[in-house]
Amino acid sequence: MVKSGKPEEPSILEELKQAYRNLEESRRQTFKSDGPSRLVFFEEMDNVCRIDINLIMDTLMKTFTSLSSPMQNDQHRCLISNFLGPFIVVDQCFKSVDSEFTILADENYVDTRDLHEHFQSSNRADSKVAETSLFLAPYWKQRRNIMGRTFKELKMDISEFLVFCALIYWDFGLHEQSDECIEICLQKRSRILKELKFYYEKSLRSENDASLRIGEIMLALQMVQKSMKMMEEYKTISIIYDLCAKHCPLFQMSEGKL
Repeated sequence: MVKSGKPEEPSILEELKQAYRNLEESRRQTFKSDGPSRLVFFEEMDNVCRIDINLIMDTLMKTFTSLSSPMQNDQHRCLISNFLGPFIVVDQCFKSVDSEFTILADENYVDTRDLHEHFQSSNRADSKVAETSLFLAPYWKQRRNIMGRTFKELKMDISEFLVFCALIYWDFGLHEQSDECIEICLQKRSRILKELKFYYEKSLRSENDASLRIGEIMLALQMVQKSMKMMEEYKTISIIYDLCAKHCPLFQMSEGKL
């Protein structure tokens, strides 16, 4: 049994849970729909992504920023820029664990088995749609295979998922990240992992089981890095061939444009 004892400081994990609940409620209020979930076309997806970024900034990012203070504003921006893209990807995977589709923030979906339909457009020639699907479908499927499979295998609960997100946010060794910011990130990572160990203690996991589970979650971070490299390739192909998806808001985030 883990003998870490209850953390004396206010729980980071509980604050993140509340922030995520606020995000989900904001999504429900913003993306109101009277009908069942449906297939999303690429043009709609970009708009959903833009709206969701604002919702994330108003909820989860405010909490992370508060938890990371005191810190220079440019360092907050550095962490946020590095986090938003990966968060949207892993959040989709978390939502999609029990589905054969990729579930978006508005609860509608993308069917990675039939991406030609996803790239259909009212103002694009059929040849351009076919070209876009030909070049970009493999990236969607690879991401689904890499990140989607990882999440289905791990089956994280909400506490584990938010610890996973915290480890992504408090990254270190980033371009233009200051030594002070790195130190804060290392401290926060250590603290959130201690909270996860305490969470496992309450769940009556043995110390060995808890250590193994934490190791599995840490290893999954490598899949996030692979997914982001794939996104860079996706962006490059979209721009070079003037494809339908070249204006995706996630591409702007990868360029540091918040």
